[in-house]
Amino acid sequence: IYAISAPLVVEATERVVSGRSNKTGVAAAGEAFDARDFLRSLSPEHLLIEIE
Repeated sequence: IYAISAPLVVEATERVVSGRSNKTGVAAAGEAFDARDFLRSLSPEHLLIEIE
């Protein structure tokens, strides 16, 4: 489970700290970040993501 959740948490944290989020306060990841860009940023060695 950490192989999936850890990269998501690290990417989200990096985006919040660097000011690349679309929202302030409490928000779901889908509200705070561009979903396609977020998923593309994840390392392909650990995850397989298909976007249609």
